[in-house]
Amino acid sequence: MSFTAPLKNLVKIAGLTVMAAAAFSSGSAWALTLTMPGPNTTSNETLNVGHLPSSTTPALTRTVSAGSYIVNDGTSSFSVFCLDPLTWFSTGTPGNPTVYTVVGLSNYLTAPIGSDGYAKQFNTVPYTDANISPYYKAQATPGGAGSTSVLNKLLELYSHAYASTVNNAVNAAAFQYAIWEIEGETAGSYSRTSGGLTMTAASTSVQTKADNYLAALNGTSTWASLNLSSTSDYNYTVYQATPTGSTQTFLRVTSSTTGNQTNTPVPEPGTGLLAAMAGLVWVGSRRRQAQAGKVV
Repeated sequence: MSFTAPLKNLVKIAGLTVMAAAAFSSGSAWALTLTMPGPNTTSNETLNVGHLPSSTTPALTRTVSAGSYIVNDGTSSFSVFCLDPLTWFSTGTPGNPTVYTVVGLSNYLTAPIGSDGYAKQFNTVPYTDANISPYYKAQATPGGAGSTSVLNKLLELYSHAYASTVNNAVNAAAFQYAIWEIEGETAGSYSRTSGGLTMTAASTSVQTKADNYLAALNGTSTWASLNLSSTSDYNYTVYQATPTGSTQTFLRVTSSTTGNQTNTPVPEPGTGLLAAMAGLVWVGSRRRQAQAGKVV
């Protein structure tokens, strides 16, 4: 049985429409690779994590470039912050690049411990080290109330302070540290100088800014006192290292006109064009059929 030409066109159009709809479905995810071309807005800081037994000596000390990074997904470059302070960024090896799965922030925070996400990150080396895990640790089981608390604190930080980090290395470094505190420390007791994660800032300006952000998050100060009382809404997209621990996991935000969106990642590169093409092909087919007198 053969299709007539108009019916063939309809079959092709339907296929394109289904593909476009699938690409934009809620909670969808896809895989890609990232490079880091820069320039980055960062400051070198020292992180101290955990404690050695019967000692105030940190279990792990490392110097990191804290702040916002410019990454490229093969289509465009954009700014991200790190969600994985104990893992180094890696592009993989020739022929075997590291892979990212793109998901919404809520999906990252509530993923089961056996799946790539927040819980699995804190259940992976070096977070599981006996001298680290009791002090710097996940603040909730997947889907628990703590996940909502972590999410809400991240939204609070971003809505008030993210705009102040653009092209400002001091603010970006302090903001990055605040993200890491929210992820692994108890809400209400965030601190730069105590707890499971501390930071020895390279400059007093970074120290002061980090302390200010944390005080506002703790409720011991206000965002208004920092001239950050106004808020902005964003779409929150996580570039999840796949598998967890193979490279750093990143968080990207884009402006939103429909409130904070945490469940659906930004559209996959190229799917916007695919949807547009599907629409154009449909219109073109309808016009051809109309000219042939076959549209009813």
